[in-house]
Amino acid sequence: EASINLSKERDSLQLHHEKQLVRLRFFGQALESSRERLISLLDDWNYPFSPNLTRLTDVARGDQGVAYSGLPCPILTTNTTIDAVQE
Repeated sequence: EASINLSKERDSLQLHHEKQLVRLRFFGQALESSRERLISLLDDWNYPFSPNLTRLTDVARGDQGVAYSGLPCPILTTNTTIDAVQE
């Protein structure tokens, strides 16, 4: 009987874990979609800085092993350059 209870407990925990993974993937996809839409909107709104915003999109996705260094966003100041660091 103890073995049956442990098996049920294990199955319940596994199901809970799988549901959490599904939710996590959903939120990850929603976040990525929102990020892309926001960067596109900012790119359209602040056209002169569009090459910088395109680079931010690449950095946010992790393309080319580059991570955003946390410097101010180029749409807020006109003299800002975007520095990135290699991971």
